[in-house]
Amino acid sequence: MKIYIIEDEKYSCDAIADFLSEFGYSVNRSYLGLEALKQIENESYDLVMTDFYLPDINGKDLIEKIKKLSPETDIVLFSGQKDIIDSINALEIGIYDFLTKPINLQKLVLLIDELKNKKKEIKKDPLDFLFFEDQKIIQIDEFFHDNKFCLNGLQMGSVGIFSEKTNRIYKKIEKLQAYPEIPVLLEGPTGSGKEILAKYTHYQNKNMKGDFIGINCSLLDKELFNSELFGYEKGAFTSADSNGKDGKLKLAENGTLFLDEITEISFDSQARLLRLIQEREYYKVGGVKKHRVNARIVCATNQDIELLSEKGLFRKDLFYRLNICRIKVPPLAERKEEILPLIFFFLRELNKNLNKNIQGIEAGVLKRLLDYSWPGNVRELKNFLTTLILFLEKPMISLAYFLENSRLKNSAEDQKKLFSINNFHLPENPFDLDELNKTIVRKTLEKFNGNKTKAAEFLGLTRAQLYKRFKID
Repeated sequence: MKIYIIEDEKYSCDAIADFLSEFGYSVNRSYLGLEALKQIENESYDLVMTDFYLPDINGKDLIEKIKKLSPETDIVLFSGQKDIIDSINALEIGIYDFLTKPINLQKLVLLIDELKNKKKEIKKDPLDFLFFEDQKIIQIDEFFHDNKFCLNGLQMGSVGIFSEKTNRIYKKIEKLQAYPEIPVLLEGPTGSGKEILAKYTHYQNKNMKGDFIGINCSLLDKELFNSELFGYEKGAFTSADSNGKDGKLKLAENGTLFLDEITEISFDSQARLLRLIQEREYYKVGGVKKHRVNARIVCATNQDIELLSEKGLFRKDLFYRLNICRIKVPPLAERKEEILPLIFFFLRELNKNLNKNIQGIEAGVLKRLLDYSWPGNVRELKNFLTTLILFLEKPMISLAYFLENSRLKNSAEDQKKLFSINNFHLPENPFDLDELNKTIVRKTLEKFNGNKTKAAEFLGLTRAQLYKRFKID
């Protein structure tokens, strides 16, 4: 395994490099980030271990540049105690993990062993079926066996980790468990799985003995929101209960409070929420007694909350507070690699819930499901599959059944983006399919001036898949 260490503290850098060299690893080192980038550009490494704060480049820029130069290289950060949140946020942009200073050499070796085992895994490409005939049957159990992310989702017992992208989000959430006082902001379109992530934040923390309590802020006006969240004292308002009432904060004690559609609350309620987050205390409506809060606060929105704050439609001070740990949940259209695992996961789940026995699905159906844009995201996919198999008596979802019972249509804009198979005409004479595929790849590379990452994305592949199929590095 080839390792590159970047650390501006010369003594620490040399000590770690020498230690790993004694274990037989090939180790290079640098005390500056820009110097390291020049070497990484010319030579590939399995692992880069770097400090987050360097004299000549900040950690976020360094990570992005390394990932651009070498997408397959794993990155581990060295983090000071004051940099913990930055390191946790870096999990979402592609680092594998981080270690806090002073570096525990035993933990370092264990982490490297973990990475070595990960790289040894033989991964079967889940998109191989794209080269099959439409009538080829893909078995559910076989797909689960071959796709580790599908297994991870199954083991979680809910919609879970189905790609490296969501794996990074979940890893970030796991690291946050040590800091329950830090609020979490989930930002993503409707149906993308924000509430599932919020529940994972709660149930992942074994120290949380309380309940998961949710409030949909869009359903409550200012007065009702304040009384629901904080509770109220007797006589606080005309229709108040004569004995007063505890709020959701009290119910969420030692647990998690989930505020969905947070951008819908009034400026007055935003101010009260800001104080709650900052001071970890609150007053009931109409009350003078101070109450302490001991609950993780998770907020969610389907709006661009940063843009709203810039336009004066959301308090900037509250946004800055929530932005400490902001997790962006991308739409399913940007997580194409998750569609297949989700399909098979939902089919297995629906077999159980609807007492069905669906064992497989024809490749032609999967191709069409991949082509669809899923504007309603994960929720739409699950609802679609539920409707599709509700009256299916056979153990296989055939293309004929799908075409007869599905009303799945791409928008006009999506249809323009799709390669028009209907207008494609085969040549009169026999031809070499491999050569045709290579020509398509070559033309795509020309279109993007040799940028392999963009070419792979255009073809619906990862860069690794592009290399595997066409030996283009």
